[in-house]
Amino acid sequence: MIYIFGYGSLIFDKGINNRGMKHEYNNSELQEATLFDYLREWNAVWQGLQFLGLKYQKGAITNGVVFKISEEDLEPFKKSECVPICYQLKDVTNLVPMKLNSDDVVYTCVTNNPEYNGYIPSYYLNTLNDGLRIRSKNFQEQFYKQHKNVLIQGLVKSERRP
Repeated sequence: MIYIFGYGSLIFDKGINNRGMKHEYNNSELQEATLFDYLREWNAVWQGLQFLGLKYQKGAITNGVVFKISEEDLEPFKKSECVPICYQLKDVTNLVPMKLNSDDVVYTCVTNNPEYNGYIPSYYLNTLNDGLRIRSKNFQEQFYKQHKNVLIQGLVKSERRP
């Protein structure tokens, strides 16, 4: 079985669906999860727009969701997530504590070339807000704590590097 760890727009069904995949997800299929040793940052830039990405950082903890994906839907998923232009698909099976079979694998999208010089589009912030609303209170608190420099309610403060 193949799983995806989602940590930005992929934390709820509407953020996952409409990406050319055959399967239509509903929120009951998404399991809240934790990824160790990767930090969620505003470091993925594509066509001048900035999105959440991951970078390796020993000891870091990022919350997100895990969902199953078929082999058939994996290619359309990668294309929709700009793999390999913006992100690379990384095997993080051993970094997401969950019950798995020996042949199961968990992938996530890690930023290829971290950048910090893009514009965070309001539609992306709205998508994050919508996804966070359906997550548990603990999930929301962890997410907001990690992004204290960005007000997800729509007012963006700079989280850029000098």
